[in-house]
Amino acid sequence: MRGMPHLAFKHLRGASYEVNLPYLVDIWTYSFRSARASFRKLSLRQGSVYIELNRPELDNPIEHHKALLNGFSPNIYPLCGPAMQQFVPVDPRNPEWDPGRLMERLQLPKSSDKLQKANDAVTNNCYVLVSILLGMVYGLCSKVCLENDATLDESSEIVFSPDIIFEGGTRIKRWAKDIGLAMLSNGGFTWDHWSFLIFELFLGSPWQKDNPNKYTTGQMPLGETYVLGAQANGMTAVADILVRTTIGPQARVQFHVRRGQILNLPLTSEGYIQASHHLGQATRFRPEPQPGTGLLHRFEPSIPEETLRIDVEPCWEADPCTVVFRVRDMGRLVAALNIKVILDMLSWSIIDCHCPKALDAVTVPIADRWQHVSINQLMQTASNGMSRKRADLNVSGEKFLIDASRSDSATLFALGIVRARSLGIAKDCMECARRWGSNNEKLFSGVTILIASSELEETGDSFLPKLNIGS
Repeated sequence: MRGMPHLAFKHLRGASYEVNLPYLVDIWTYSFRSARASFRKLSLRQGSVYIELNRPELDNPIEHHKALLNGFSPNIYPLCGPAMQQFVPVDPRNPEWDPGRLMERLQLPKSSDKLQKANDAVTNNCYVLVSILLGMVYGLCSKVCLENDATLDESSEIVFSPDIIFEGGTRIKRWAKDIGLAMLSNGGFTWDHWSFLIFELFLGSPWQKDNPNKYTTGQMPLGETYVLGAQANGMTAVADILVRTTIGPQARVQFHVRRGQILNLPLTSEGYIQASHHLGQATRFRPEPQPGTGLLHRFEPSIPEETLRIDVEPCWEADPCTVVFRVRDMGRLVAALNIKVILDMLSWSIIDCHCPKALDAVTVPIADRWQHVSINQLMQTASNGMSRKRADLNVSGEKFLIDASRSDSATLFALGIVRARSLGIAKDCMECARRWGSNNEKLFSGVTILIASSELEETGDSFLPKLNIGS
């Protein structure tokens, strides 16, 4: 990756003027490292990818520098600000740093020859600005991509084309706009948009303006496609949730990037790993006859070793060019789960705790009719002795508490096998879960609360051998 500025500005090698190749390499390196240091975490919430920074606001912001970035995205100043303070003058009256002139000149280049003929102070300042933006984009995105379980760094291999600076700034503007959109908590920067950005940055994959929906079975609304991986130009990127048995927040947004090609997962004709739209049939869930419980708590006994295993496999039930989670218990097939449904629930349904101290148990009136549902009960919704049907928990007036906290595999299975109009995922606090249930009961005829594994906010154990990438 450290060779990127050398390629992008190779036509300036040996230039005698101040803005030459070594100078632009220094700017790129500073911006790259600064963006990495600013990054805090990336999350998937309410259907959108969201970037959080260590310092959302910079001390003593410089308005001229903000104005220079407005043509790209006004939201990226906290990321670009440190490099701009280091390499861009502060005086807004300098005509060579006029935002309008810079944006006009940035639209000019179509080849390195034209750039060299247009050599002047404004063109040189365009180089400085482009170098800052390139370093910022790659520095930030490298923090959420992994190679051999470590984040990408300056020594990582990627695919990069120097032609991006000869496109009138089109691609650089789009990348900056994408990053700025992802910095808004309600920016609507979707999973697929994020995936395609990663593929373009690190695999050199062509940008997809439209989601590849050609493999739809028609059994569920299209909405977000959830492209989970890609291969192009000898490189591969695969979503972390396909590589690890974890429901942690990073597994929902991180990608593993490395040289090679995918050998054991199906690809679409465009070279993507795409989540299946297939949804299995649902059958009415009939809980065991029992009085309502008066206590909301974790009730499943701990087990010495989890017997559930989840693998990523082709969707033989509908379209084998797409993938599902296939669940087995001690080697016996249990169910095929829709990955899109699981990711949507993890994005929309988590119940946040607002208590000073989380409560792991809370008393409720028996008359509230809360019913305990175990993982074993959910596994009993069999279909002809084969794959289990989805359990329909939309029962009028009933409230269900599912304890899936024993493992990430149990949580993923429960999320994929349950059908419920109103389902909340409790991380730790039963009091907040109870309040959520009471509020949603007013809107729906029944509610379901699922107690998730404690890994919901952490990173689970890796099982990288499940992903077979040939070099």
